Amino acid sequence: MDDLQEHYYGNIVRGLFFAAGLIMVISLPTYNPLLPVPAYVSIIAILVIGLIAGLTNPKHLWVAKLNVAVAVIGLAVFEYYAVTYYTMHGMTDLFWINQLLALDFFVALYYSTKT
Repeated sequence: MDDLQEHYYGNIVRGLFFAAGLIMVISLPTYNPLLPVPAYVSIIAILVIGLIAGLTNPKHLWVAKLNVAVAVIGLAVFEYYAVTYYTMHGMTDLFWINQLLALDFFVALYYSTKT
């Protein structure tokens, strides 16, 4: 195994991005009215996460950098909304969904940075 493959965690990051997209797809119809953005913004975010998960591979450094950026943005956005929603409404389902997504992106950030 060469050095590139030894420090490659893209398969984990791909799975975490896929899981985040899946959680978003499943929860969007129910929680869309409570979100601070229109549905098309959420749908575009889901598409972008899915596309980037599909692009992830060990041969392109730019994709690894993109994974880090997406993980940072995902963590910041979902943790912000988890905290904001918690302070306004307490521990509701939407708080837990946002918190779960923030945790998912936190782990993705760790592994994408290790790559």
